[in-house]
Amino acid sequence: MAKKTNAKVVPLLSPENYIKQKARTLPIHECWINEAWDKRKMANILVARRHTNGHFTVGMYLVDLLCLGVKDAFYQFNISVYEYNSLLRERLLAEPDKKVDYQLVHNIIFEAIEFADLYDFQPHKNFTSVAQYILEDDEDDSIELMDIECGMDGKPFYMRGPGESDARAKQIIAQLRSIAGDDGFAYADRHEDDNWQAGDDFEDEEDDDYDEEFDEDDDDFDGYLPFDEMDIEPIERDAEVVAKSQTFEFMVRLKGVSEPEIWRKLTIPSYYTFFEMHSILQIAFGWDMSHLFEFSERRLGKKRIITDTSEVDISESYTTEELLDAGKTMLSDVIDNVQQKLVYLYDFGDYWEHEMVLERIIPEISRLPVLVDGKGSCPPEDVGGAPGYAEFKNIMANKKHPEHKEYREWLGLGRGEQWECDDFHAGIRNEFLQQIYTGFMKD
Repeated sequence: MAKKTNAKVVPLLSPENYIKQKARTLPIHECWINEAWDKRKMANILVARRHTNGHFTVGMYLVDLLCLGVKDAFYQFNISVYEYNSLLRERLLAEPDKKVDYQLVHNIIFEAIEFADLYDFQPHKNFTSVAQYILEDDEDDSIELMDIECGMDGKPFYMRGPGESDARAKQIIAQLRSIAGDDGFAYADRHEDDNWQAGDDFEDEEDDDYDEEFDEDDDDFDGYLPFDEMDIEPIERDAEVVAKSQTFEFMVRLKGVSEPEIWRKLTIPSYYTFFEMHSILQIAFGWDMSHLFEFSERRLGKKRIITDTSEVDISESYTTEELLDAGKTMLSDVIDNVQQKLVYLYDFGDYWEHEMVLERIIPEISRLPVLVDGKGSCPPEDVGGAPGYAEFKNIMANKKHPEHKEYREWLGLGRGEQWECDDFHAGIRNEFLQQIYTGFMKD
């Protein structure tokens, strides 16, 4: 009989408990903040800590310096280099960003919290429960204090956010009036071109009336980027290759999804790389570049996989002959005839398969991708693939379903807002795509 031992089994910590207990022992890798934070008084902050395995734990904080303090907080635990770089790229696409010292972001966050506390506004629950532990302890004397201006002219200024209902807005105003007095605060319904417009009072109207129609000239719309203000490194193109290039027209369908089908038709210069094709498909469909991807051929005798090889472990599953680097392989290196098919696989967990068919080869040189047409909303990330999306649509269509409310909260839907599975506007998304790749082009 084997002898008993007194060895104890140490349970693995959950991500939340690891962050609470050990995140502060990890070195801070870098910190990012939106460039216009001091002008808008709204800071979008990222703090990354690096694990010994090279992965990252990341805290993200939306900080209102005018009144409310930490309005939102998120965290991602032990993500790969690829996932981290994708996260940074998404921030760049949303708003110009800059890298800063930790001291600055620490002071911004905790000064905003202290100012908001004067008017009984508490940090977001995700900050209190977990995300605060990615930051250094505010009692740490080694962090030099900085003078961060909060409020406007020393008074709280409430700027109503687009996701805040009438009821929430009135609650905030009533709280400010109760604590600061009628003349001790100001508020506004929205701002344009960074000029604050103060309002008299919010009308008692439905939330749907508050949501404005999208104005194509509005730079605040999520999808329009001021590229003239962004420092983007242009992509070097081989002039000889470009001179001999053509334009490919693809039909790309998301497999396993119906009612409605989800597809996109687009044209792409033949000298673009497969990594660029990946980025273009992410934008065209509406994915957020949160997961790994690969392209594969579906022709007899063809087994090549095209992916980001820096994220792939070369093992017995692959040979170096079967793997092509997506960042170095041009479309024309692989695609050579009309009706040729490839599969674009995104998210190896949810396993979203996109069937790509080359419908036309246009014998003309082009510089930019063009989203020609499309149909169907992009499914939410991490919904569980095609089967999970089918169940999701059924739940969202049935208000009495026990999970309906939970799903609405997960999507961040406000009162009066609905999930529309056929909500797709090719023109808006194409302009977004054009802006991004115009920024990448070399004059």
